[in-house]
Amino acid sequence: MASKVPLCIPETPNNRPGSPVLANLRCGSVLKEVNPQKDGPNVMKKALIACAAGALLVAPGATAKPTKTDRTNAAKECRAERGTTDATVEAFRVKHGTNKSGKNAFGKCVSSKAKENKAEEDAEDAEERKSAAKDCDAERATGEVAFANKYGTNANKRNAFGKCVSQKASV
Repeated sequence: MASKVPLCIPETPNNRPGSPVLANLRCGSVLKEVNPQKDGPNVMKKALIACAAGALLVAPGATAKPTKTDRTNAAKECRAERGTTDATVEAFRVKHGTNKSGKNAFGKCVSSKAKENKAEEDAEDAEERKSAAKDCDAERATGEVAFANKYGTNANKRNAFGKCVSQKASV
């Protein structure tokens, strides 16, 4: 009485097993034949728990929602775009509204603009981190021991590069 159980498999860059970077997690993509008498009766529960735990490891930035500030700024932009005359309000409803009457236009506008603002901020942050990493790499090349002593905070000073990037990106 064998059955197939979905397993969670980490998807790594270039699909190389053992790559140090966890890029994504796919659940249910690989099936393993399981025999409950041989493998134990709780094997399905264990597989589902492993999938759920693995799903929690997905980077929070990947699913980040727009912040309150993003929504506030987006609402201001949409108010300005909507205007005050009947003609501009009607044009705004036609452009952004998705239901019959177009009365959901303001919410749709705010949602799309907030997502755009969040994406722009994320792109800027990524560029800052890249720049900071290049700066830290250049600084580390001049003297690794001095670099580790300057930025490292744990016992073996191996966290120096990450601390350096964090420090330079937040400035």
